[in-house]
Amino acid sequence: MNAEKLMQPAFAVCRIEDWKILLSSPYFQKIFPESSAGKTLPEVFSRLSEDFCFLSADTPDIGVHLCPVHGKNIMLLRWMTIRMQNLVPFRFLDVLFLPDTIFSPDAGKILDEEALTLLLDSIHDGIWIIDGNGITLRVNKAMQRIADIVPEEVVGKHVTTAMEMKKFSVCVTLHALNARRSVSMFDDYANGKHCLNTSTPVFDEHGNVVKVIAIIRDLTELEDMSLKLETMKSTVSYMPYGHAVELDMGVLGTSPASMQLREAVGRAARTDAPILLLGETGTGKTMTAKAIHQASPRKELSFISLNCGAIPSSLLESELFGYDSGAFTGALKKGKPGVFEMADGGTLFLDEIAELPLSAQATLLHVLDGEPFRRVGGTVNIRSDVRIIAATNKSLEKMVEKGTFRQDLFYRLRVIAIELPALRDRREDIPDLLDHFFDSMAENGARPYLSPTLRNALCSYHWPGNIRELRSITRFLMALEKKKLTLSDLPPYILSEMPKSPPTPASLQDAVEALEREMISRALRETHSTYKAAKLLKVSQSTIVRKARRYRLRETLIQHP
Repeated sequence: MNAEKLMQPAFAVCRIEDWKILLSSPYFQKIFPESSAGKTLPEVFSRLSEDFCFLSADTPDIGVHLCPVHGKNIMLLRWMTIRMQNLVPFRFLDVLFLPDTIFSPDAGKILDEEALTLLLDSIHDGIWIIDGNGITLRVNKAMQRIADIVPEEVVGKHVTTAMEMKKFSVCVTLHALNARRSVSMFDDYANGKHCLNTSTPVFDEHGNVVKVIAIIRDLTELEDMSLKLETMKSTVSYMPYGHAVELDMGVLGTSPASMQLREAVGRAARTDAPILLLGETGTGKTMTAKAIHQASPRKELSFISLNCGAIPSSLLESELFGYDSGAFTGALKKGKPGVFEMADGGTLFLDEIAELPLSAQATLLHVLDGEPFRRVGGTVNIRSDVRIIAATNKSLEKMVEKGTFRQDLFYRLRVIAIELPALRDRREDIPDLLDHFFDSMAENGARPYLSPTLRNALCSYHWPGNIRELRSITRFLMALEKKKLTLSDLPPYILSEMPKSPPTPASLQDAVEALEREMISRALRETHSTYKAAKLLKVSQSTIVRKARRYRLRETLIQHP
C-alpha cells in the first residue's frame, strides 16, 4: 500500500451557512469530480452511503466525523470554522480515506506493519480504537501525546483503565459503544488539554458492534491562539478581504447588513453612474464614497469632497464651479477653480446634498446633463468629466413633495441608491469595529483589554451617532491609558442609559431565554469549561455548547489576566 498517496491532502473551503464550496484542492476535485464551485458538500457527498444532512448552518464550528463509504474504506471528515479580522468567516474541511483494515486488531497481518504505523501516526488527530467489548486495540502517536499515555498502559485493557488512571473524565467511546451510534463530546484531560472526541461504532453483517473508532481533536492550541489573538491582535498584520479601504468604512463586519453593503459598494464601483448614499448621521457615508472611488477605474485620479451644508449659499456656486478674477469683492486675482474642475477625471463627492439651495440645484442639474459650465464672472465654457457621488441623511422624496428639492435632480442623482444601515441594525459588527478602532489607535500594539461586561454594554447601546460615535468612544477610552477597561470607565451619558434592572420581557419565552442566558453565562464564568458548566447545571455538554453559541457567550470561556 502506498501510504503517502493515501494521505494526500483533500480539502475544501466552504461558506458557513450552507457549506457551498468556494474552492477546493486538486486532489479533492479528483476524488469528487462533481465538486465544482457553487455545489454544496451535502450534494457532493450524496453519492456516498451516508446521509450528510448534519452539514448545515447549525453544524458546530469544530468537528470530526467518521463514516463508512462504498467499498472497504472509511472516510474521515474534519472541519473547523475560521474567523479572523477583516476576513469573511468560512469553514475549512479536509478529507482522509482510510482502508477499514487498519482499524482491525489483525491489521498488522493484513498490512505491512511499517505502512500501518505510518498511516496512523501521520494523522494529527488522536485515534483510539476499541473492540465490541470495550478493549483497547490501538492508539496512535497523536493520542499518546494528547492523553499523556503509552500504548502498554491501555492496549489490551478495558477503555475505562485510562479513566481509572484519571487521564480523562468522560469515556466517549464507551458512550458510543452502548448507544450504538456516533457520539461527539468535549472533554477536559488531566494534563489540561481540552479536546473534542467523536466516536463512531462499526457494525458487522449481523448488526453487532465490532469496534468503535474515536477521533480526538486537541482544541487547546486553537483556544490558546484565540486568546492571544484577542489580547494581542494589534501585533498581527492581517490581509483584508477585498479592498483595503474596507477597514475605514462601515463595511467591516460579517452581519447580513454589512455583507449586503459590501456587495452593493462593489457593484457600484464597477459602474460610472451617479450614486446616492442614504443613511443616518455617522453611518460612514464619506468613507463609503472613498471606498467606491478607490475600487473604481478612476482611483488614480482625484477624489474631491464638498459639504454642501457647510458653505454659505452665497458662496456655494463659486465653490462648485469656481470664479474668475474680479468676480466679487475679495476674489483672488488669479481666480479659483471649483470642485468640478479639480475633480476632472476623478470623483466628486457632494455631502449633505439636501442642503443645496434651489438655484444651485438647477445649475448642478445642467452640468450633470453633460452641458458646459462657466466660472462665476467668467466667459469660457468648461466641461468636466466627473463621477458624482451624493449623500444625505434626509428624505429627498419628502423634500421633493414639499418642493424644496428638484424632482429631476433627485432622479438624476438616484441612478444607484445605497442605504447605509444604522449601527443598531448591525450589532454583530460592533466587536469587529471596536477591535479595529482600538488597533488603529494603539501605539506600539499597547491596546487595552475590554472586560466582557464592557463589551456587552457597548454592543447593547443604541448608538444614535452610529460609527462616528463609536469611534469617539474608542478615543475616549484610549485616552484613559488603562491596561484594563471595565463598565465603570464608560462616559456618564452612556452609563445613565444602561438598564438599572432587567427589562420586562415581551413574552414568557423572552423571560425564559433571559434567565437561561444568565445561568449559562454565570456557570461558564465560574467553571471556564463547558463540561463542568453542564455538570453544574445538570444538562448535557452539547446543550451548553449549542446555547453558548446561540447567546454569543464565547468570551466567558476565556480566562483573562
